[in-house]
Amino acid sequence: MKSVRRRLSFSNVVSMLALIVALGGTAFAGPVARLVSGDKLIKRASLSGNRLRSHTLTAAQLDLAKLGLQRRTPWAFIADGKILAQSGGITLVHDPADCGVGCDFIDFGSSQHNRALVVTPNGSQVFETAYVCGLPGNTGGNPILTHCSGDNNSPNVVLVRGVSASSGNFSDSAFFIASIG
Repeated sequence: MKSVRRRLSFSNVVSMLALIVALGGTAFAGPVARLVSGDKLIKRASLSGNRLRSHTLTAAQLDLAKLGLQRRTPWAFIADGKILAQSGGITLVHDPADCGVGCDFIDFGSSQHNRALVVTPNGSQVFETAYVCGLPGNTGGNPILTHCSGDNNSPNVVLVRGVSASSGNFSDSAFFIASIG
């Protein structure tokens, strides 16, 4: 026993305690980490935006539709009565019987009210005009909007008319359309 007491110095005791705490600390951290999981401690929808750190949420984690925002600017390139390229979700009705030549109904799949429409002719001598269909009270006095009838009379649909610069008659042409906002 005397030999143990002789070797038992303050520095030996402190180093042994440090070793025990170091080895035991990692064994203790495992169960504590499971108890401190964020999903179990925080109730759903209980945090406000000012309680979150900056740059901790991504667009994929947010429902932008609930916030009144859209992720994309829908666009399409249309030629020969077909959609040649698009951002996705756009459909086309080309030259229907009740509208005639130079008439394209483009369904964007979501309301186009309060959005800027950009229509650019593709190098041809045709002027393109665009109108959002389904605007209540705006069809009177404007004969072009009267063509937004039936299934096409929806705020999701845009009527694009091509007019020849040389003859002034309705005409088909290639064009690019985008809906911004």
